[in-house]
Amino acid sequence: MNKLVLLFWFGISFFASCQKEEMELPLNHENSSDDFVEESNKVIKSLFLERMPMKSDYFLNEVLALEGLSIKVLYSDGTESKITGDNLPLEWLNGFSSEKPFKGKEVIIQPIDVSTEVKTSFKVDILPLRVEEHVVVEVLESDFNTLLVPEGIKSIQDEAFGNNISLEEIVFPSTLESIGTYSFYASNVKKVDFSKSVLEELPTGTFESCKSLAQVVLPKTLRKIGGNVFYGTALLKEIEIPDGVEEIGTAAFSNSGIIKVKLPNSIRTIRRSFYKCNELKEVITYGMNYNGKDLERSIYGESFQHCPNLETLQIPGGVNRIGVSVLGECKVSVLEIPANVEHIEFNAFANASSIEKVLLLGDKKKIIEEKAFPSSVMNDVVRQNEGLL
Repeated sequence: MNKLVLLFWFGISFFASCQKEEMELPLNHENSSDDFVEESNKVIKSLFLERMPMKSDYFLNEVLALEGLSIKVLYSDGTESKITGDNLPLEWLNGFSSEKPFKGKEVIIQPIDVSTEVKTSFKVDILPLRVEEHVVVEVLESDFNTLLVPEGIKSIQDEAFGNNISLEEIVFPSTLESIGTYSFYASNVKKVDFSKSVLEELPTGTFESCKSLAQVVLPKTLRKIGGNVFYGTALLKEIEIPDGVEEIGTAAFSNSGIIKVKLPNSIRTIRRSFYKCNELKEVITYGMNYNGKDLERSIYGESFQHCPNLETLQIPGGVNRIGVSVLGECKVSVLEIPANVEHIEFNAFANASSIEKVLLLGDKKKIIEEKAFPSSVMNDVVRQNEGLL
């Protein structure tokens, strides 16, 4: 009998202890197992996309990023909750793939084990760019005609856009620092905007043989245009070279359709850059003169040879030497020689028979070699030079 009493007493004590612990649990405990069971048993009635992910453009083979995503979940009992990109179940995601370029690819969010009508979605673009460590290494053909390259791209590999026939207009980001040689060679690009970039050089052959190219917007940071950069760009009619550019390379504009060029006086070297520009009519200058101490400040021989329609030629004010046979048969009638020019080489302008008047600017004598100008004006040039200090 005593044993039964003891067992009964222990049983009552244990029950009272359990009741006390249960009462001490917080009433709104968010992580309680009861709440979890209750939430999981709710039936999802609908999903509403409140905010898309911050990232909407993807490179080839890039993984999906859901930062910024917000979804409202409505349940059949009238309650609701929110899901963000951090806690979205991965098994709810369908449709994303970055193996191939795709414009407006739909990413579907659909809970499992519910009606197929309970879903929401957002769209992303899979850009035709293969990127490695912030460098564009390959560009694929795609449905993209216009491309806004995302921030973060720092460089473009040699020939990356070369021979691409789908892209027509490209805008580059402020992070772009350099591009490789022949980057757009023989592509179908029509307009390229580098204005936000920090490029300092357009290297050899950047746009060579881009027969559809009609407009290029260059950055203020540019300092050099390499050889053959615009060679064979038949539809490029006008261009403004940014103030600060110091060098234009060999055949940079040769065989192009260029009609008007605006050159800064910061130019110190022109290397046969406009040879054989059949449609070129006007070369004008602007800005402050180059004031560096470099010995090389020259317009090299044949820089404006075979420009039969050239009517206006303004020589950059920072140049101090003009080479052999710089100008051939053209339509220039008045030619001004800037004050900084110190040396004009043999036959520099002699073949430009259209020249009727030459003005030597400044007050210092220049070294003028034999037959530097057409014979019809040579005597007058000599007299002007003798009158200088």
